[in-house]
Amino acid sequence: MKRKVQDLAPAINYTPNPLAMGLLRQETRMIGVIVPDLITQCNLSPKDASDAARKLLRLKNRPDAIFGINDKVIFAAMREITKGGPFEPANSE
Repeated sequence: MKRKVQDLAPAINYTPNPLAMGLLRQETRMIGVIVPDLITQCNLSPKDASDAARKLLRLKNRPDAIFGINDKVIFAAMREITKGGPFEPANSE
């Protein structure tokens, strides 16, 4: 299987992602920052995921990205994002 992938890569102009390769080699120089105000938890139901996404979208300083633990959660968040808005800040969170 590995050989098939290696043979196919040039045909589709595949180039490895430098970030992924650094992670694979454990040589990344990335720094992550966790901002507690932007962590929103839910019980993994679509309704709770939608509520959590809506809460994030109403923040005064909205996040640039939303991470979901599984497809069900992220698809519910995506539905909220694509609904549009306006998502007026609920408060100064």
